[in-house]
Amino acid sequence: MTSRPYFNKSIKELEATFANSRYDASVCARILYELGFRTTPRALKLKSEIEAATDPKPLFDSFEPAISTPSNSMPSRSEDRDMHVQSVDEASNPPIKPGPKPSVNNDPQDILRTWTALEVLAPQGYRRETDLVGGEMARLAWLKEGPLPWEVGEKSRPKKRLYYELILGTINLGPAVEALLKLYADNRPDAPSINQRAPIASVILDKDGRPLEDETSFVISSFAWAVPIALLGDLKRLADWPTQERSLVKAFREKLIHKDEDGEIIPVTKPDVDGLYSHLVDVLALTGHDISPPRFAIRRYEFFASKVPPEPSLLNSFFLDDLAKARDLARTEQLPQALKFYLGVSSPQRRTDLLQEDAGLQYLLQPALTAPGRWPGQGRFPLALLQQAAVNGTNDGLKQTGVLSVNGPPGTGKTTLLRDIVAARVVERAIVMADFKNPDTAFSPTNQTCNSSDPLWEKQHIA
Repeated sequence: MTSRPYFNKSIKELEATFANSRYDASVCARILYELGFRTTPRALKLKSEIEAATDPKPLFDSFEPAISTPSNSMPSRSEDRDMHVQSVDEASNPPIKPGPKPSVNNDPQDILRTWTALEVLAPQGYRRETDLVGGEMARLAWLKEGPLPWEVGEKSRPKKRLYYELILGTINLGPAVEALLKLYADNRPDAPSINQRAPIASVILDKDGRPLEDETSFVISSFAWAVPIALLGDLKRLADWPTQERSLVKAFREKLIHKDEDGEIIPVTKPDVDGLYSHLVDVLALTGHDISPPRFAIRRYEFFASKVPPEPSLLNSFFLDDLAKARDLARTEQLPQALKFYLGVSSPQRRTDLLQEDAGLQYLLQPALTAPGRWPGQGRFPLALLQQAAVNGTNDGLKQTGVLSVNGPPGTGKTTLLRDIVAARVVERAIVMADFKNPDTAFSPTNQTCNSSDPLWEKQHIA
C-alpha cells in the first residue's frame, strides 16, 4: 500500500469507485485525497460531486494512512517486495508554504548555490532492479531469509575479484517529485510522470561482506537528503549539501565499520543492515516518505590483478564536487578566467553580432583560421557558413574568454560542428607531437592509475 492508495487508478475507475461506495466515508476520503493531486476537468468535476454529496472535513478526519517503521527483520522474497514506509496524511497537517523568495542578483556564489540546489535534486533513478546491472539478473543478490549472499561463500568469476554493492533502501521518486511540484507551483500543462525509484545509499563490501575503509566506498543520496528539507519550504539549505555530506558520511562510517580485537573489520550482518537503514531514515528525516528497506545487493566483478576497488554506483549528480570547488574559488576570489566569464564576473570588451556585422563573419571565415582537419566521413557535405564560423571561433587566438557558446534548436547541426572541433583538436595535438624527436619525451610519469571493468580494455592490457 502506498501513501496514495488510488495513485494508479484512472479517473474512470475513481468515478466507478465513488458510484459503488458513495456512502462509505473512508473510501470517499481516499478518493478526495487522490483528486487533490489532479487538475483535469473530469477530476475537478468528480471532486465537486463528492464534496457536494458529503461533508469533506469528517471524511478527511476518518482517513488515516498507516505508517510503517523499519523493523529488525528483513523482508523475504515471499513477502511484499514493495513494502513501503507510508506517507503521512497531508490533510491532517497544516499546508507548508515555500519560504520568501530571496532578492535576485548576479553574485557568483549565489549563482553557484542555486546551481548546487538544482543538482542536489537530480536523482539517478531506475525502473527495475535489472536496470542497475545492465539486465544481467545473475548480478542481483537478494537479501532473502537465511544467510546473506556474502555469508555463504559465493565464488567469483574466472580472473575476477568479487565485491558486493549493498543498496541501503530506496525512495519512490514519483510521489516525492509530485509533492515538490505541487508545493512549488509547477504550472506546466503536462506535469512530468516519474515511475522510478532511487537508492538512498550504497556501500561496497568485499567478498566476505566487510566494508572498505576508504570513504569513497560508500555514498549517500543527495536527493533523499534534500526532499524533506525542500518540502519544509526551505530551498536555501540545499546549497549546504557539500558540507552536510561530509558530516553524514562521517557519522555513517562510524555506524558501518567495526573492528574485532585483532583490528580486523567485522563483516556486515543482518542486524547491521537494519541498523544502517534505520540510521539513514532517522538522520535524513525520511519517516513518512514512500521508502523501501534494503532488499538486494549488486555483485560487482573487478579484474583480479587490479589494486583499485570498485566505486559505488552513481547516485548523485557528478557536477556537485566541481560546484563545491567553484564556490571555494569564488569565495577566495580565485576564479579562473573562463569561469569568471561564465558566471558574469567579467564581460567581453566587445560583442559581435555575426548576423548583423558582415565584417565579423568575414574575419571568422578567413582561410587562416580554418582548421586543417575535419571529421572523416564518406560523402559528407561541407559545414554550413555559420557552422564553419563557429568551428573557426575555437581557434586559440580567439579564446579570449575561454567560453564559446553555440545555440540552436534540434537538427541545426550542433553535433556536426562539434565533430569538426574535435578533429581540429586532434590535428593540433598531432602537430605538437611531430615536433618531438622521441614521442615518449612528451609525457611525464604520474602516480595516477586507470581502472576499468570493460572486458575489451582488460584483454588489450593483459596481452
